[in-house]
Amino acid sequence: VRRLAGFMSATLAMRATRERFFSLSTSSLSSHSPNSQRVSMILDRIHVTAIRELTRKMSTFEVGEHGTGDEEMLDESKKIVSSTSEIDDPEIYAKELPDVKYKRSDTVMKCPECEYRTYYVTTFLKHLRDRHSTTPVLSGISLYCECGHESFSNHHSITCKLANFTVMRTREGPIWRIEKKVTTPQKCIQCDVFPTTPSGYIRHLELFHRTTPLMSGIHLECACGVKIT
Repeated sequence: VRRLAGFMSATLAMRATRERFFSLSTSSLSSHSPNSQRVSMILDRIHVTAIRELTRKMSTFEVGEHGTGDEEMLDESKKIVSSTSEIDDPEIYAKELPDVKYKRSDTVMKCPECEYRTYYVTTFLKHLRDRHSTTPVLSGISLYCECGHESFSNHHSITCKLANFTVMRTREGPIWRIEKKVTTPQKCIQCDVFPTTPSGYIRHLELFHRTTPLMSGIHLECACGVKIT
């Protein structure tokens, strides 16, 4: 009986959460729009998945030594709902609908450094950043849209009706990387901290010493010869 009560309370909690979130997710959408119907279908799948997982958990659930087990069951159901629906992030449903925010390019985008390919600008940019520590600008490429627009971010893919991209070279030469730690950290001129990057050094001066390299009468010099004040 206790286990059944725990299961029922967990089910009611998930159902109430689903209905509350559905009203929030669809408040900006027409009730007859395709997007609204897709959101409803996604929420239904999440609810069914959560119930199945909770039922499986219940089959092996044991009451603790110092309690009825209802609290543990309810806590378990909350974990399942959270991990399944990501309910704290209302934007998750917009991300599930490509035509709302992310369009699929009809042309494939190929990574300039490996065999990776994708039809989505967002995942292409994420791949460059996470796998190769670079960006379109640093790597010397651009995303050339079928409409003739040349872009370096995902903004155009959101606004353009065509949004069919081809990766184009903008310059020759090596692929530059996102700033990494310097090989020889420089000691702060006012304390014993050793910032590991030029930008970190400047932020340290601003946050902890209320100054800048220029105000302190110093400059940071890159190995390439560029001086930063």
